[in-house]
Amino acid sequence: MHVPDGTRIGILGRGRWASKVVGMLVGAGVDVVQLGPARREAGEDAGAYEARIATAVREGGCTDVWLCVPPGVHVPVLVRALGREGVGVIVEKPWPYPRTRSI
Repeated sequence: MHVPDGTRIGILGRGRWASKVVGMLVGAGVDVVQLGPARREAGEDAGAYEARIATAVREGGCTDVWLCVPPGVHVPVLVRALGREGVGVIVEKPWPYPRTRSI
């Protein structure tokens, strides 16, 4: 696996799949950082959720983020927050989101 110098991949998710992805990337010599919980906290509105994720990405110094989360309505919110931070996003699962709406 070739990854350009200066690449730092943030991992959003804490489950079994996240652990496997971290192991694979670290084994390939990639700089990886866990970004904390990807789940929306109880009582956290969408704006606060996006801000928390964006802050974690900035503080982690990420150039890219791998979403290791199950499909769901939270994925477009995460993609939007990451897009605003200007980082690359890796999403290997589809998510339910109408094509007629923009993220």
